[in-house]
Amino acid sequence: MATMHAVQYRAYSADLENLEIVTVPKPVPGEGQVLVKIFVAAGNQIDLYLYYGIMRSNRWRMYFPFTPGYDFSGVVDALGPGVSKFDIGEEVFGVHWGPSRHDNPKDPNASIAGCFAEYLVVHASMLSIKPRRVPFGYAAALGTAGTAAHQCIHDIGLVGKGSRCLILGGSTMVGLLAIQLAKLAGAWVATTCSTRSHDFVSQFSPDLIIHYDTDKWFLHPEIHGLDFILDMAGVPNTLEKLKEGDNLINVGAAFVSLVNPDIGSNPKAHPPFSYARFYCFQQSTKIQDTMMQLLEEEKLVVPICDHFPFSRRGVIHLFEALQGRQAQGKLLLRLD
Repeated sequence: MATMHAVQYRAYSADLENLEIVTVPKPVPGEGQVLVKIFVAAGNQIDLYLYYGIMRSNRWRMYFPFTPGYDFSGVVDALGPGVSKFDIGEEVFGVHWGPSRHDNPKDPNASIAGCFAEYLVVHASMLSIKPRRVPFGYAAALGTAGTAAHQCIHDIGLVGKGSRCLILGGSTMVGLLAIQLAKLAGAWVATTCSTRSHDFVSQFSPDLIIHYDTDKWFLHPEIHGLDFILDMAGVPNTLEKLKEGDNLINVGAAFVSLVNPDIGSNPKAHPPFSYARFYCFQQSTKIQDTMMQLLEEEKLVVPICDHFPFSRRGVIHLFEALQGRQAQGKLLLRLD
């Protein structure tokens, strides 16, 4: 039986030393599936939250042992029956997220995540072709954050020319991409970040940067008449501050948080907002392709913070970096 190496953990834990690299059977693609040899995988905060068990309160059931990682890039290694869109050796990228589930022990190939491994079986419908001139690291970094930012700005916020946007947490990966997408759409964009992150965030050309560690964004004279607010900071009472402030939001404004589930999932529960909810992005190869085109045309910048080797210490260091929340750009795990 062919084998491979994969990152695994066997229970929820606060101790990163329980992460390990193990030898497991190399998966075989089934009907409609593709086996990808992973070159680069990207870390996300959700990987850390799942490891801690934080998402249990949100009904995220898990099977153990579990292999983390949602974002990946690599090359096609084998094709399952019925797959004709891809060729062996073709460079691809994607996000291994729904419509499958985390808790499918009867058929691990039908589960999601699993990108922190040498090989990954993924349904062909989740894959996008990576242009050869785009490095594997940038492709892996783009998936989850790029898809989430695009859906928030365009599908939820309906941001366009003249829109006034506030992005709370502008130094996060989703925040940085959302700033760029909103500016490309012709919007006025304000964002928050720490004083330490000012120079980094300013590279992405928001119209206004407010330092959350020295100033209150809801008291800034230029924060008024907002059409869309993206929350990547998760500070309690953000919705209340927006609703109670003097002319902070326009009638029909939209609000979305990717980090505060306490807001709830009913988009009509927070008038006068036309839409306000906690949102978990939806996997979309169409958006993956759109974001990759913007990157290839150099209309979008995807910052990379650090690379980590595919070793036990390398994986632990990546999780430590996620834990520290100081990264300016994406954290990558290299398997190439």
